[in-house]
Amino acid sequence: MGTVTEEQCRRNDVQTWKCPLDMRRCCRGVSELLQRGRQNAAKSVNAVLTTTYWLVGRRLVEFEQRGKERAVYGSELLKRLSGDLQSTDANDSQKSVESL
Repeated sequence: MGTVTEEQCRRNDVQTWKCPLDMRRCCRGVSELLQRGRQNAAKSVNAVLTTTYWLVGRRLVEFEQRGKERAVYGSELLKRLSGDLQSTDANDSQKSVESL
C-alpha cells in the first residue's frame, strides 16, 4: 500500500493501525498514562512513609519517656535500635534470598 500520508490519516482512508499519526497519538497517550501512574505511586509511597516515620518517632518518644512528662535524653536508644534493625534487615534479606 505504500506510505500513508497525513491527509489520508485525517480522512481515515486507511486502517488506523497503519497510520503513523494515530500511532504517535497512541504512544503519547500511553506515555502520559505511565507518567501519571508514576506520579500517583510516588505520592502514595510518600504519604505512607511520612505516616510510618511519624509513628516510629511517636513510639520512640513513648519508649524513651516511659510515662514521664520528659525523657532523659542521651541514652543509647538510637544506636542500639539502629544496630538491632540492621541485624533484622540483614536476616530478612537473607531469608528473601534463600527463598528464591
